[in-house]
Amino acid sequence: MNVWSWASERGRSAGTVLVIVAGVVIAWLAHAQVARGQQSDTPSIQPAALPGGPTVATASPTRLVKLYDFEDRDDSGLKIGMSLSNAPDWYPIGRDPQESDPSFQRQPLHQQLQARRHYPAFNEVRMDDKAAHSGQYALHLQLRGGNTGAFVEVGAVPAVPGSDYRVSAAVRTDVLKRAGAQVSAYFIDARGKAMAHTIASVGPLQTDGRWQSFSLMLPGDYPDVAWIGIEVEVLQPTVNPESPLGDEQVVLPDIRGGAWFDDIAVWQVPSVRIATQSPVNIIRAPEQPQVSVSVRDLSGQRLVAEATIYDAGMNPVLRETRRVGAGSPGNWLWEPKLPAFGWYRIDLATVETEGPAAGQVIARAGGALLYLPGKEALAPADRARFTLIAEDANANELRLIDNLLIATNLYAVTLSAFNPQTTLADFEHQQAQINNAVEKLLMSGRHITLTLDPVPIELAQALGLDTADAMAAINKEPDQWETYLTPVVMRHGQRVRRWQVGSSLQADAYFQPHLLAASRKLTAMFYNLAPDPVLVLPWSLDQARRLGDLDQYEYATYVPVGITPRDLGQYLDDWQTPPAQVALELATPSALKVPQDQRVRDLTLRMLYAWEQEPAAMGLRRPWTPAGSRRDTLVPDPLLGVLANVSHHLAGRRVVGRLKVVPGVECMILDGNRGGMLALWNEQADEDAEIAMMLGNDPVAVDVWGNRVPLPKSDGIHRMTVPRTPVFIEGIDARLALFRSAFTLTPALIESRQGKHERTITLSNPFDSTISGRLIITGPEDWQSSPSTHFFSIASGKTIELPITFSFPINEVAGYKELTARVQFRADQPYDIELSSPMMLGLPGIDYSATMALVDGDKPGTTDAVVTAIVTNTGDTVVSLYAFASLAGHPRTEHPIPTLEPGESAVRSFRFHEVSHDLSGHAIRAGIRENNGPAILNYRLTPGN
Repeated sequence: MNVWSWASERGRSAGTVLVIVAGVVIAWLAHAQVARGQQSDTPSIQPAALPGGPTVATASPTRLVKLYDFEDRDDSGLKIGMSLSNAPDWYPIGRDPQESDPSFQRQPLHQQLQARRHYPAFNEVRMDDKAAHSGQYALHLQLRGGNTGAFVEVGAVPAVPGSDYRVSAAVRTDVLKRAGAQVSAYFIDARGKAMAHTIASVGPLQTDGRWQSFSLMLPGDYPDVAWIGIEVEVLQPTVNPESPLGDEQVVLPDIRGGAWFDDIAVWQVPSVRIATQSPVNIIRAPEQPQVSVSVRDLSGQRLVAEATIYDAGMNPVLRETRRVGAGSPGNWLWEPKLPAFGWYRIDLATVETEGPAAGQVIARAGGALLYLPGKEALAPADRARFTLIAEDANANELRLIDNLLIATNLYAVTLSAFNPQTTLADFEHQQAQINNAVEKLLMSGRHITLTLDPVPIELAQALGLDTADAMAAINKEPDQWETYLTPVVMRHGQRVRRWQVGSSLQADAYFQPHLLAASRKLTAMFYNLAPDPVLVLPWSLDQARRLGDLDQYEYATYVPVGITPRDLGQYLDDWQTPPAQVALELATPSALKVPQDQRVRDLTLRMLYAWEQEPAAMGLRRPWTPAGSRRDTLVPDPLLGVLANVSHHLAGRRVVGRLKVVPGVECMILDGNRGGMLALWNEQADEDAEIAMMLGNDPVAVDVWGNRVPLPKSDGIHRMTVPRTPVFIEGIDARLALFRSAFTLTPALIESRQGKHERTITLSNPFDSTISGRLIITGPEDWQSSPSTHFFSIASGKTIELPITFSFPINEVAGYKELTARVQFRADQPYDIELSSPMMLGLPGIDYSATMALVDGDKPGTTDAVVTAIVTNTGDTVVSLYAFASLAGHPRTEHPIPTLEPGESAVRSFRFHEVSHDLSGHAIRAGIRENNGPAILNYRLTPGN
């Protein structure tokens, strides 16, 4: 863990923020929705710094509460090095301001700020004209060591209870390498005390000589508000209080540099809120979403509130506009008629209608909801196999985790066993929230895994470890940590079986030299405290498996984003022999880096490829975001909806085979107690790739959100265009799908040589009884097959091979072909279906590709066609070839390739002059032929290919 910590001695974090717009909304406005920072490659967003906002030039004067542009100066006319006496309301932090007013010294906040340590007097706090965001002057904090800062006196900036405020500022730093500039704002009560729970901060910042503007939001949810406090500081890095190094940490400060602050303004803005009827913002049909909208503005001005709903592709789908303020109601209930199930973002923008700020958005709130189909029971045998990972959940998340599981209809969750603040002196109080959450989840029948991550800070410091280093903790003497662990296991061990030794994000078990001994030690302790416990070791899928006595343990295995879905099977091969109980944590790409539709596709594929390997479980880490201070609620990530829906498709089914449909389209066959299903997606085919086959009596296509579309049948065939994101086809006959998947041609490559080619057709019987019938070869078109009809009888579970001989026309074009057949047979009912299997017409050891382009001809107004062919010898012998190209009405052209060594490539070009009129109904034929043999490859080229 990084030992650097950006926090001043007063003990508050720069990340403690109360804002009107949740951090997730800021990311949405940048075309992304943010998940928790613990998720791999998904950084947290600091919601304090909001983009945009009013400016002095455009905002209504009635909303500007206070502006500090630092242009005021006294009669002395000093311009350089002016003291804070020339900046009204501002005083230095950590020193006596020499204020003669006795009431100033009686303010509790003033006393606290003057007494703050490590703000030495030799650091300059003054007005300066060397840099300004506007005008001539700015407030300058010069650093020579330690911290430096200034604050606005109590009473200078009034606040009205129930009103929201935006604090905007501009900051510029210079030279700073380790220290950084910070701006903080907070409410002050009538007694002159700072309301610490309202602090909003941004920073520390290093702008490298550039001005940077930002805004802080202070939601007016507190009745005892009287004033607003503002602090600007340059802070040195400090020791990390959670580091096991303690006082031994080496922290290097800056001894030169500084920061300028300018145009610090306080605005009174409308209080805007949106909420749904669900505390976790998940609505299940037949219930319809209801969006509560509230706009409260104490200025009395007329505003326009515009609520817009966007789908996961950031396309606006619905919009509701209302006039609010000046007598118009500011609250209403919106019941949007959403077009389909899915994930939706809600954006509420409040716009000025009067004065110089007319048309400007002055306040904004955002959220998201999942609209899902009605609940479907998760197959009991698989309920523990789909997990929400909520390690180190905060108090709000712990209160809502049961609601989240109920709304998603998931049954398994991973929680931390400890509150990191837990101490032996205050054990029961600190553990109360975790205990209450566990009890509530157990009462609702959920499957719980408790992880020892994070280690309580007090214990980690005593052991000289990091709080994330649970694996190292078990190597210590038991009496050092069993006093923390024993009460937890004694309380929950009777009903919680799975105990995980640290987070899979750390996955340090692989590096433990005495892992087996330590694991045995911990196992023995658990067996003394709980019946039949299961110990789970954290691992990473890109780490090799350690065979031996460790096979008795289960594994919580992290799957990095860098492991593609298609590679999951290869990585899991090591865990199959002997079989291990592996629970996968599926990392997903950040919403800040990858569009939502790509994230949705990636997770669906990960779940499918993982399910094919039959892991013990799979799960996601915190696919939600806390919504902020307005309401105890969670904002769902789109991936939460994917996990909820896809898990219900997979549960009760297993992958029993693959079906080859069309090139570039992947298809898994699933079957089980819940019936047959296909999982189908376009891996690398054209966008309009289509399947056409008989799928069953009443097949239904279901997308990842749960939207169902019956597939129409025409001439006994179902047709559908295959999307990039997997779609599930339910209501299929899985046995028929397996029968189709077994229809193959061996070998599938047909050499492009004139003559007869002998091959073998394979058929298998997945039905419960013997099947009998006939198979009639119907394609490729114009090919000759012998015999063209086969009669067969196959016992249940058996496979047969049928010999066949092919010949093809001399002018046949090389490339992908399909062996097609009509099969009529009887099993539990009569079947009459079309089958297909891919085959390739080509030359072994030869790779050929060609492109054709239209270019300007030598004569004005004419067009030439240029063919470029690349021939590569992929075999292990020298070949001699001719490359050719021809177009009707033009001479056939050939270029020899006399010798092509293994691994070598040759490029040949052909030009056809004045062809614009020739290509209207013709294509160029190009290819290669053997110099001394019958092999020939033909290709047809059209412009652009």
